[in-house]
Amino acid sequence: MHPVLCVADADHHCPVDWVRRWKPKHASERFLLRLAVTEAESWLLADAEGLAAFLKIPKVRVASRPDELRDPKREVLHLASQSREQLIRQEVVSAFDRSKAGTGYNAHLCNFVRQHWDPLRAMSCSPSLARAVRSLQSLVG
Repeated sequence: MHPVLCVADADHHCPVDWVRRWKPKHASERFLLRLAVTEAESWLLADAEGLAAFLKIPKVRVASRPDELRDPKREVLHLASQSREQLIRQEVVSAFDRSKAGTGYNAHLCNFVRQHWDPLRAMSCSPSLARAVRSLQSLVG
């Protein structure tokens, strides 16, 4: 059986309680459920160097402790609104409500993850990501 990785947002809930509730009772030992603290965007923010380069903003604007942010998604939107790339500003952030994701939010962030995000760099700034990677490494041996 192939390993299965499921990643979700903790959304300010206790990760231990969420895992107990969400993990299927008879899940295979090859099933791994990991929760990003607070949202998966904190893991993206944890690679400040990569995100700054992708958004074309100064690295100092990216939070150094993203797991402690109350709303990492809002922080990503705020940073994207400051991008020197017009396309990112227009598509990642909603034109109607700057606190909401635009129509290109997922497409651009998926591109960032595929092309620029470095999980090894990100692990040093995100304890929750570091735990997830260690669990994944133990899963695949």
